Amino acid sequence: TGVFSADAAALNKIVGGFAISDTAANIQANQAALAADASHITSITTTSGTVTVGTALFVADESSLNNIAGGFAISDTAANIQANLAALAADASHITSITATSGTVTVGTGVFAADSAALNEIVGGFAISDTAANIQANLTALAADASLITSITATSGTVTVGTGVFSADAAALNKIV
Repeated sequence: TGVFSADAAALNKIVGGFAISDTAANIQANQAALAADASHITSITTTSGTVTVGTALFVADESSLNNIAGGFAISDTAANIQANLAALAADASHITSITATSGTVTVGTGVFAADSAALNEIVGGFAISDTAANIQANLTALAADASLITSITATSGTVTVGTGVFSADAAALNKIV
């Protein structure tokens, strides 16, 4: 990335673009310049480590981050991850993992349904908190993701199911606290 920064104008004249190969630390440190020139960069390869960014840098530099061969990781607070789940879900195919540095990412069933692609990348899982009615309505989907859900909290009412639903969705029901 040092040569890139010094010679960007000349590199931009290469028909078909050019590739970047550098350490993850140098790629992270030069994200603003790489993002500004993303249309000329065909790929970015890390020679050591994984490129890890917060959600603010992800939102600002998504175009260059998506050029990283093998993807990149997100590390940020649970609150920042929750606030950016829709954008993270839309780009989940490029994200190798998401780490919440403080707290647990907790969402309702609506966000779970919309953003499960990003939620499934969270290291250590995520929690669900919603009304009993919404939890009951989404039990099948919750059961399918039960291995990634740390807990399910009903904020109002009791989740009540018949034996057929209990048998089918026991994995999710066992997460209710």
